[in-house]
Amino acid sequence: MRRLYILIAIYASVSLITCADIQKGFVRTIMRPGKKVEYLSNARISVKGIPGSFRSKANGQFELELQPLNLKENSPFTLSAVFKEGYELYDYNMSKVYSPGTTMEIIMKNVVQEAEDQKKFARNMFNGAEANYKKKIDELEKKLKRGDITIEKYREQLNKYQDLFDKYQSQIDVIAKRYAGLDYANIDPVTESINVAFSNGDFERADSLLNSLGSVDAKATEIIKAREEIDKKIEFGTSLVEEGIIDREKNLADAEKIAEILYAKHISLLNEFQNDSAAYYLKRRTELIPDNTSYKLVAGTFIMDYLANYNEALNLFHQALFISKEKYGENHSDVAKCYNNIGSVYNDQGKLDEALEYYNKALQIWLGLFGENHPGIATSYNSIGGIYSEQGNLEKALEYYDKALEIWLGLFEENHPDVATCYNNIGFVYSSKGNLEKALEYYNKALEIRLGLFGENNPYVATSYNNIGGIYSEQGNLEKALEYYNKALHISLKLFGENHPDVATCYNNIGFVYSSKGNLEKALEYYNKALEIRLGLFGENNPYVATSYNNIGGIYSEQGNLEKALEYYNKALEIRLGLFGENHP
Repeated sequence: MRRLYILIAIYASVSLITCADIQKGFVRTIMRPGKKVEYLSNARISVKGIPGSFRSKANGQFELELQPLNLKENSPFTLSAVFKEGYELYDYNMSKVYSPGTTMEIIMKNVVQEAEDQKKFARNMFNGAEANYKKKIDELEKKLKRGDITIEKYREQLNKYQDLFDKYQSQIDVIAKRYAGLDYANIDPVTESINVAFSNGDFERADSLLNSLGSVDAKATEIIKAREEIDKKIEFGTSLVEEGIIDREKNLADAEKIAEILYAKHISLLNEFQNDSAAYYLKRRTELIPDNTSYKLVAGTFIMDYLANYNEALNLFHQALFISKEKYGENHSDVAKCYNNIGSVYNDQGKLDEALEYYNKALQIWLGLFGENHPGIATSYNSIGGIYSEQGNLEKALEYYDKALEIWLGLFEENHPDVATCYNNIGFVYSSKGNLEKALEYYNKALEIRLGLFGENNPYVATSYNNIGGIYSEQGNLEKALEYYNKALHISLKLFGENHPDVATCYNNIGFVYSSKGNLEKALEYYNKALEIRLGLFGENNPYVATSYNNIGGIYSEQGNLEKALEYYNKALEIRLGLFGENHP
């Protein structure tokens, strides 16, 4: 295991050695693969109960004069703040222990560098995932042609792959952010190689390295059983307590090493669209280190987003909340994260008032801890803006989206995915308000950033093109609408092939433009293309299929072919009656 060492000068002066209540330490950046650690000067460190702040020197070293607190050795104290412009803390646990014989370590992340790495890793991982997705679709289509599967099974599997790949795009951002902000100081070389392979989008190499380690699940079980024996040893008698404590520390170090491999196993299975198995390895991490709140939050979020098991997700989030409050009290970043995640569950369930309550709880803690300019606060503002948008309170939504945007711009400037998302959200609000010029302005800002970050062939870029096309369509600028809808279609076809819901949506939008232009033959052509894809994907009894039938009926009606119009309107009616019953709009 690789460790960081720092040389601290040893002085013979007795007065320095015996000086009371001095806690020495140093501030460093996270260790990145192939890069050197940077020791940070001029970081301001504030201690709760002591006025003013202490500063790190040129070599990152600092001395905290804790004498006003009158601490005994091994007594706890709390940092109230650590600040260095352009950096944020790696771990927001501010509870420390006074130990004059031990050097305290404070680890920080370079915000700009982390954002750059995240963008690079996300791009690499998307390219690797896209290649794997296309391989899966090709294999599925070959099975259908050979007659190995029925058309119903083909549709079921195709829908599953498409849905999972769509979700995986957002999960890639989460994974890329984790790897971009990971400290490799105590990560072994094999695990580092696995993480780097995933960051580069080289899933085959990552899988090969994982397979070479054998059953990680069995190793986790061994560690858990060993811990149970250690706990028994400690309970048995005082003569064995010291030995048991040493064994427990080694057991925890082994557990943390395996926990990193369990997460890598999760990513590997996620890339293979094996979501239940991917969730299993995240839950296994929570069993391996039960008091790690981060593991519970990650597992709960995945179970919420991918398995839609809201009860299990809520259970994990509340477990994390209980542990965090027990450890740190109410005012801690981990507590805020728990509140935020509980709010996300309620948001997904459509319980908007409950979601708003928990998002606001998280926001108040983060504001108290970090002030206004922090990514967690921007995330809270964005989440609260989303709730107000769904409630139809567009002015409040705009207020909170603008607050989030201001923070993200201050932290990352223009070229960051979160800034693009914020511009997109603001564009949607202006569109909902009927202010199409402002909507177009913000949608274009989002597009410009996404093109710079991801290039042309990316689903987020396709979404931006589609949004802009919608605004031009509403403005009656049908040529421009057609141009942008075609750009979205070109990307979706390249990414997903013909048989994908996004492609069907593009065809439908293009059909609508041709209908508005009075070119009914072209409108019918594109509406039929959308219908053919939707029937192939979903079968007959689907609301999107009903919409296609209704649109085609409208074209036949305009053409004066009333028999055909009636036939398609009746098809739409039959599906909607079957899906929704009689009393539905």
